[in-house]
Amino acid sequence: MKRIIVFLFIFFLGSIAFFQYQKYRKFSYPNAYDYVINTQEIDINYHDFALVKEYFETATYLGNFAREQWTNYGIDVLSADMEIPQAKNAAHNYQTMLARVKFLEAKLMYSKKLKQQGFDNDAIAYIEKNGISEKNYALHKLIAGKTFRKGDKDRVIWEIQKLISQKWQPIRIDGVFSDETEQAVKKIQQEKQSYPSGVIDEDFLKLLLQ
Repeated sequence: MKRIIVFLFIFFLGSIAFFQYQKYRKFSYPNAYDYVINTQEIDINYHDFALVKEYFETATYLGNFAREQWTNYGIDVLSADMEIPQAKNAAHNYQTMLARVKFLEAKLMYSKKLKQQGFDNDAIAYIEKNGISEKNYALHKLIAGKTFRKGDKDRVIWEIQKLISQKWQPIRIDGVFSDETEQAVKKIQQEKQSYPSGVIDEDFLKLLLQ
């Protein structure tokens, strides 16, 4: 009789421990999924506020999504069983959101870096729209919408001559669109498989900066 009582007591305690563990497991997901947002490293005054809003919302939802999957379905999105469609789908959704957060974060961090260098929102928007680096911003703004041909004189021509000498071949740097400059421009256009117009414009600048 004693043995039966002891057995039942042990069984009872074991059952309690098991259910407590299951309860703990359900509400205590195994990894820290919350995405750490460091507002000191990102530009919260970015020129596109909708992007900032999306970043904060998606970064916050990451942890909520992971907890929901763990609590309701027992799915650990970081080590899901890919043989189970629901788990595979949850893991994929989590990684997609995480990639988006990191992409947005990189843009906001880059914007912060540019502002520390003295660029404002308009300049940053221009840099992003035209796919240029910050070091080429000033030159790109100078040439925007303009076209230069043989015989012209301008500060832009001087800058272009300098770039040609640095990246392609040494030519005279004097701000004068000479025969030598025109031939160099045509040669670059041909090598880049572009029509050799021999003129300096935004399209040529893009070729030169490739």
